[in-house]
Amino acid sequence: MRGYKIPIQSRIPHHLDASLLRRASRHMQQQCWLWGCDVRHNDGNLLLEYGFARYRPDNPLAGSSLYVHTTATHSVMLWGFGMYVGDVEHGGAFIFRHLFDPVAVSHPSAQIFTPEAVTHAACAPQAIHQHYLLTALSWITAYEDWVIKRMGMSYRHQSIGNWPKKSLQIEYTAFVAAWHQCAHAMAYAPDIHTNSPT
Repeated sequence: MRGYKIPIQSRIPHHLDASLLRRASRHMQQQCWLWGCDVRHNDGNLLLEYGFARYRPDNPLAGSSLYVHTTATHSVMLWGFGMYVGDVEHGGAFIFRHLFDPVAVSHPSAQIFTPEAVTHAACAPQAIHQHYLLTALSWITAYEDWVIKRMGMSYRHQSIGNWPKKSLQIEYTAFVAAWHQCAHAMAYAPDIHTNSPT
């Protein structure tokens, strides 16, 4: 999954220094693990309870399940390999699981189940894609707030403790605080000057 090529011209500008980029990459790996824990929850799939719709490839070995949550302003899509936030007209931001190097992509026009299919939809970044990158981080923290209210802090601590990648585990309070720190840093990223609608 780490072998896919990220089109350089599609990378979304941000304002994270090297240290924050390393942390964001580790955090995204842990975040995807936590979403997986929510899917496998003993009392039922928490993503479905939150309001996501689930789509699976015909061949389970051909890709990752897709979860889609649509609001009045944008869609959130989650896979085992990453996350997308955007809208039908402008597209949005895709964040990989193993490398925080956000990419501007067109809105998926069909159910897609592989990272290659996502990167094939890469497009030139615009200010709206920067907006959706920030929206993605805001959505993550809002979702985590919901999980804590629904399940309690002990559930998240247990989920992190069960992650086999012990060297990548990040204590939950510091984990959420770092997402806020990344969002704050990116809020001051230079805007992309474009004639496209925002």
